[in-house]
Amino acid sequence: MDDELGHFEHSPRSEITKPYRFEVRWRAVDKELRGYVNELRIKLEQHEQRTRARRASDLAKFDRVIEVLCCNVVAVRLAGLAPRSLAILRANYASSVSPIYGAHFRQVVMLMEEMGLITQRRGSRHSKRDRFPSTITPSAEFLTWLPAIEGWDALRLENGPAIVLNKGEDAERELPELDCEWFARAEKEVATINASIRDMPLGDYPDELAHVAAMHRALSDIIRTPLHRSVWRAFKPDYGQGGRLYGGYWETMPRAERFRLLRIEGAQVVNVDYGQLFLRLAYASMRALPPDGDLYDMTGEDHLRPDWLQVREGRKRLVNAIIASRKILKHWPGETPSERSAVRQMFPAGTKPIDEDRAIKARHHAIAEVWLGRGRIGELMRQESDLLVAVLLRLISKGIKALPLHDSVIVARRHCLTAKLVMEEEALRLIGVLIPVKIDSG
Repeated sequence: MDDELGHFEHSPRSEITKPYRFEVRWRAVDKELRGYVNELRIKLEQHEQRTRARRASDLAKFDRVIEVLCCNVVAVRLAGLAPRSLAILRANYASSVSPIYGAHFRQVVMLMEEMGLITQRRGSRHSKRDRFPSTITPSAEFLTWLPAIEGWDALRLENGPAIVLNKGEDAERELPELDCEWFARAEKEVATINASIRDMPLGDYPDELAHVAAMHRALSDIIRTPLHRSVWRAFKPDYGQGGRLYGGYWETMPRAERFRLLRIEGAQVVNVDYGQLFLRLAYASMRALPPDGDLYDMTGEDHLRPDWLQVREGRKRLVNAIIASRKILKHWPGETPSERSAVRQMFPAGTKPIDEDRAIKARHHAIAEVWLGRGRIGELMRQESDLLVAVLLRLISKGIKALPLHDSVIVARRHCLTAKLVMEEEALRLIGVLIPVKIDSG
């Protein structure tokens, strides 16, 4: 099995190319593409030689799998990416993740493999850090057979669920009783945000907006395209933690590319961003006053250093790591050796993470016992995400188009001052304190 799947990532440390994640939400809009999907269904049925026709509901599922599979291959082409295998789900729970998966999915894959149109490889899990995804790989024959589709208007991406809960490793843990009124309201709020984004003209360079979002711990890379506009709120491990908005293609674009390529209603964009938000939320929860000035300045004079911007970025990462961790920080944060090295290089030679940990906790002693090193970052993310949803809804009510980006919004340059004022007002209303907001024009 190791040799068979060796060209995929074995562990989070591997630098080997990963498969693309199979996107279950694709639909074919182009008439020619839909014709090819129908033609492929006929070929598969002829090869299958069934004695009894499928029921209408089963035939619809069968067709849908073929359509999604073809659209995934077309999307890779439209994005200008090199072909790779597609990571799929085969486990028993797969159909609960998406109705695309299940018996009909396995049947289509088996028939296409028999016809030489794809190859499939089963995944394996030897340990938490040594595992492979199941994959399907389009053959050269299949790639040649599919039509040369041009333009993203040939495809459509369905919206997924507005609220997503990931219980994490403790999937069997019983959750508190769900507040159905809150849940319905949250779904409606996300629907309002998605409706605003869906109708928003974004960018003049759609071919350049498509990219691969590589996440180190994931077993597959995600393709983000100009059609990835809908967002959802992601909670983990319960509805009291997390809640950030994810799913938009602009979220995984490199920072410089956002400013270069994104346009909202034809205008250049700015990023309007809360400053030191997690620390300020923690202080507000304790009804304590934070130190004056930049909260990443440990001495009150660090901002005078010539390397301050670099050190500040390192401190920001350390603070987030300390809030997320339940241990004293003895190693530089990061998911890969290169990420940890990058953080280390933000500080003067000889700096130790444990010394920075102590300095941060001493500077913020008023919140240290409750919030630092207590593994409570999910609770702050919930407050942050509630705040950002409120900001987006206020901007929408004012007729201002905005894109969410964690603890900030992206707006047309002409709306930056209004967005800044709205963010300050919503923080005062919901959190009870004035949180500084900055405007970043790239």
